[in-house]
Amino acid sequence: MGKKLTIWCFNYIHASYTISHFGILHVGWFASVGDDREGDPILDHGLFGKTYLDALRWEGRRYQTLYLPPWNTITYMALTYSRTLGIAFNEALMQVLKAIIRHTLLRFIVFVRSTNEWIKEHIALPVALFLIMLWEKIKDLIRVLRGEDLYQSVVVVSVGEV
Repeated sequence: MGKKLTIWCFNYIHASYTISHFGILHVGWFASVGDDREGDPILDHGLFGKTYLDALRWEGRRYQTLYLPPWNTITYMALTYSRTLGIAFNEALMQVLKAIIRHTLLRFIVFVRSTNEWIKEHIALPVALFLIMLWEKIKDLIRVLRGEDLYQSVVVVSVGEV
């Protein structure tokens, strides 16, 4: 039984080798399809080049198929989708809560504040002033009923005496 190994070579070309314990049985060369390469081998095969990234992707898929159980990919995808769905749900919930707060709660607060201001100016302040004036009149009435003088007497002094 042989293993198939793909080795990435220069621009647009990769070699496919079938290797067994008897040696190399088959060597095939074919051109890679795609216009995403730069055309410069140094740029394409560098650490961030297109060919290097394709080779990393291929090696990752190969590793997953050979060494990881099939449910690992399914559970990883489910976990990724659930996290994404959770983030999207959280963002949507925040938008809904902001809209509720903006359109209901803030309007209610503004209504209560304006109502309180109107009550203070048109009801509470006049009633408070009336009660203060009434209290002063009651105090004056009590003083008169006790026989106390409402006003203090003034001592008149002539100009020549001073």
